[in-house]
Amino acid sequence: MNNLWGKIRNHALTAKLNSAVTSVVSGLNRHKMPIIKGVAAAALIGGLTVAGHEYVKANTNEIYHVYFADEHIGTVSDPEVVEEYVIEKTREIVAANPHAHMVVNSDEISFQKEKKYKGETDDEAALTQLAGKLTATAIGVELIIDGKVYAIVKDQETVDQILAQVANKYIPETEQQRSGDVQILSVHNEEEEQAELMSIDFVEEVATKTVETDPEAIESIESVLERIETGGVKPTKYIVKEGDTILGIARKFGLTAQQIYDRNPWIVDDFLQIGDELDLTVLQPDLTVRTEEQVVEEVPIRYETEYIEDPNLRKGRTVVVTPGVDGLKKVTYLVTKINGEMIKEELMHEEVLQEPVKAVVKRGTLVVKGVGTGNFSWPVSNAKITSKYGPRWGRTHRGIDIVSKNRDIKAADSGKVIFAGTESSYGKVVKIDHGNGYVTVYAHLSSINVKKGEAVQKGDKIGVMGNTGNSTGVHLHFEIIKNGKHQNPLSYLN
Repeated sequence: MNNLWGKIRNHALTAKLNSAVTSVVSGLNRHKMPIIKGVAAAALIGGLTVAGHEYVKANTNEIYHVYFADEHIGTVSDPEVVEEYVIEKTREIVAANPHAHMVVNSDEISFQKEKKYKGETDDEAALTQLAGKLTATAIGVELIIDGKVYAIVKDQETVDQILAQVANKYIPETEQQRSGDVQILSVHNEEEEQAELMSIDFVEEVATKTVETDPEAIESIESVLERIETGGVKPTKYIVKEGDTILGIARKFGLTAQQIYDRNPWIVDDFLQIGDELDLTVLQPDLTVRTEEQVVEEVPIRYETEYIEDPNLRKGRTVVVTPGVDGLKKVTYLVTKINGEMIKEELMHEEVLQEPVKAVVKRGTLVVKGVGTGNFSWPVSNAKITSKYGPRWGRTHRGIDIVSKNRDIKAADSGKVIFAGTESSYGKVVKIDHGNGYVTVYAHLSSINVKKGEAVQKGDKIGVMGNTGNSTGVHLHFEIIKNGKHQNPLSYLN
């Protein structure tokens, strides 16, 4: 019984289990397709999201907003577009104004970067807007002299060049050689003075100032230099007329004779001819250069002479007992110059390099009548020279012509008369041999007071001034001849 009940109970449990299993399987079969479809949809949505992000990323780009003085003027793809445009425009402006320092207002440009989906740019439109904003300004430097604007030039470097060129004209050559600014091909002379520049400046107050200006107002180096050096003075020419003299012309134009000589170095012995053209331009520079130079030169120290009177030696003759020797000293001066002209010289130091040696000389006192001393006196009292020794009228004038209110003619030194008479060109003439190699000639006399062979003493009257022979008026023609050669009498007369 029990076994049977057990079998029946197990059979019933088995049936329930099988029914439950069948029910579960049936449920699974009913919901199988919706579950599969949900899983596939989730997978699809995830794939679409990833693809969308990649698309947006691929279509997002960088753009640059351009601002000019905080005003938005466009959007460009790259700042280099604007930068290259500005560079090109600057080159064009500079090329059109080579004499000026031009500045473009490109510092007003700024950029703002942005990352934007399908961001749009328009380079040409931005550059068109920029073209209307860019302007160029000329920046110059004022050269100010004594508080007044004298000129406007390109830049400070130009001002420095102008001032340096003005100043360098007055720098000593030795200083230029040391600095290497100027090469001078010359043979060095030990006796020349050596100048060292101690200071250089301008008398006027000089200043500079940077300013905005019109490009046309900017001057070149050459024009400013010319104006400074000339002071705006125009050239002055003068044609020599009859009766003109150097001194007379100088007074007429308010100049000095030296200024005329400086501008006309061709003038020799004040000789002018009618029709000569003189340059009377005297420049008045607008900048005055003041220099202080230390000048060192070697100067001879002249030896002294001790004279011993010798009654046995003919008067006028000397005998050297002990020759003198010059000494030598080094002298240092401080020289102040204005535009190269010395206005002050101050002795700073002296150093004796070699002491001089005194000379001892015997001097004759014996008077021998008819023998000259070698020292000549004027043959006319209060003489005035009317014609010098040297070239005249296409030939050599071998003496000097003298006039005076006192017409008495005197022997210039003691000697013996070797001629007293008339010669065609000299008219009435006296010639004296002084017994020491010298002969003197006195021509164009109106009368003669001595005879040939007569001994005369220095200062004796030998005749009277006249107008005989080839003469242009009353005067004395006086010659000194040494060993047969004519000398310039002014070398012997005090």
